[in-house]
Amino acid sequence: MADSTDEVWMKRCLELAAKALETGEVPVGCIFVYEGINIGQGSNEVNITKNATRHAEFIAIDEVRRYCQEHGLNEHEVFSNSILYVTTEPCIMCSAALKIVGVKNVVFGCPNPRFGGCGSVLDMHQREFQRNLHGLGEPWKEVTNEMFFTQTDATGPTEKHFEPLNLGTNEISSSGLGIEMKQSSSIGCASGVSSVIFCKSGVLANDSVSLLKQFYQGENPNAPNPKDKSKRKK
Repeated sequence: MADSTDEVWMKRCLELAAKALETGEVPVGCIFVYEGINIGQGSNEVNITKNATRHAEFIAIDEVRRYCQEHGLNEHEVFSNSILYVTTEPCIMCSAALKIVGVKNVVFGCPNPRFGGCGSVLDMHQREFQRNLHGLGEPWKEVTNEMFFTQTDATGPTEKHFEPLNLGTNEISSSGLGIEMKQSSSIGCASGVSSVIFCKSGVLANDSVSLLKQFYQGENPNAPNPKDKSKRKK
């Protein structure tokens, strides 16, 4: 029996994850598929870059943005009509990033019970929240001193209010999203509501778990005092 389309793409993601494992990275690989072709892929580069934001999804987002620039395509339309295949459930940070760029469909392998943002820890994929982003790639701007999240479940929409985030004079930037945020007071909400991400899980999940187990049985050379993991049960 031939592999399904999802399995074909996930196998390619697993190849990327395996290569990441060979270089000492957490073995996660992902591919953006648009109109049946690979327009951006990535695997973790956290250790090699010493940058905690360089997760596979951020690497792939960078590649998709370059693809759009080279082909004169609208980034939001491309992201919203693409499918992201990724070996492990996106973490909370990556789930938020995917919503910001407009991704609507994600297919992942195994769940991420420690950091998952698509249901395992937080259900970022189901939250529709107002954001203060005025166009992809433009600076964040303060609009109001309040922030609201609307979450829809079986009982209907529920609105939650959050106090403003006081950042002082901090600067936060993300090369993966092309966004630079400079705030002197607080972040509020603005026009535009991010879409829900529809997720499909369990595609070749056992293969993804196997790679992760191999990584966590090893030693992290970047840890200040590496722990002996040789006695862990496999």
